[in-house]
Amino acid sequence: MGMRAESVGRMAERVREERLAASQRVVQAAVDHRAEMLLLTGDVFEDNAVDRLLVRKVGEVLRRFPGPVYIIPGNHDPVSPGSVWEHMVWKETENITVFTKAEPAELETCVLFPCPLREKYSSKDPTAWINAHEAAKPAIGLAHGNVEGVATGEADYPIPRDAAARRGLDYLALGHWHSFARYDDSGGVCRMAYSGTHETTKFGERDSGNAILVEISGRGAPPILTPIRTGGLDWRTIEHSVVQPSSLAAVVQQLNQVAQPASTLARAHLDGILFLEDRQVLKQLEEILTSRFLFGASSRLRRRSVAKSFAVCNSETSSPTSCSSRLICSWRALTSCRAFAISSMVRPMDSNFSLADCSAWRFCSNSPLSLWKVSASRRVSATGSLNSLAPCNLWRSGGCPK
Repeated sequence: MGMRAESVGRMAERVREERLAASQRVVQAAVDHRAEMLLLTGDVFEDNAVDRLLVRKVGEVLRRFPGPVYIIPGNHDPVSPGSVWEHMVWKETENITVFTKAEPAELETCVLFPCPLREKYSSKDPTAWINAHEAAKPAIGLAHGNVEGVATGEADYPIPRDAAARRGLDYLALGHWHSFARYDDSGGVCRMAYSGTHETTKFGERDSGNAILVEISGRGAPPILTPIRTGGLDWRTIEHSVVQPSSLAAVVQQLNQVAQPASTLARAHLDGILFLEDRQVLKQLEEILTSRFLFGASSRLRRRSVAKSFAVCNSETSSPTSCSSRLICSWRALTSCRAFAISSMVRPMDSNFSLADCSAWRFCSNSPLSLWKVSASRRVSATGSLNSLAPCNLWRSGGCPK
């Protein structure tokens, strides 16, 4: 709650509002499925600096649940002086408990083993203190961190993959990662899982926007996990490589098949060549993304103005000679050159640069942005920002003798 969502521009506020609405759907799902309690496993808030009115709103949503709500602070909202957990709303609501200490909580039907965090980063296992082997009732842990094997470049509360069995827990509810993930033991029983965020946070999340209904019939019984959809927005990414003319139409077709564009954030990730005949389709695609969807964006194709064929060489010794060939680069268009050679280490010039009717040309490796008209042995431009170059017999870019 309170995420900035800067990547979606003016739709950021709408995304933030949907997260609060999703918390209401979580409460309603718990009521509909007759859940005995709600467990929130950290990172309820983006950080401890979020607007305190938002903290109040979240508390008001959770107090509507008719049963108890148990919360542990995560690494985004750790227990610390001035944290969100000092807000008065948590003391006003009788059904909400915020755990600030790692110690067992004996309940009527189970024993909870909460693992609240007190700092953003740590290399310590937050579940290391738990010993539930002697518990007479179902033992349930609440932890926030990285299950070992998850790739991460920073120390971030490592949790063993067999933590539930190692600590004697019937179930370990996990927080930190945004997508649903379960960790079955060797017998196929799942005793630990990430529910993921209740509402999708960003593009690229595999399976977010869920809560998990966990049912345990008694001590030692295998838990039954049922993911419940609570997310309201659809964050959709379309990956497409353009390698031949007219293939962009397939992307337009995919966008046309989206059932609820008004609640969809769509991103088209395009890679490859922009053919001349696809320019209007690209414009159509961008208009659809902008006008039809809650949010739409596309990565820009490397604009390669292609005639009948093109070639890219990785060595200065290569020199395609077809009259209709063009060297196609992401930073320039070339027209009607009969022969060319290019090294694999070329610095881009001005994006508007173009050539016309040259008999031969070449780029020099790691060249500065300057042009030399070799036939006249004098510099033509020191900036490389010419819009065109008049017909010449030979030219080459910087790094060449004066």
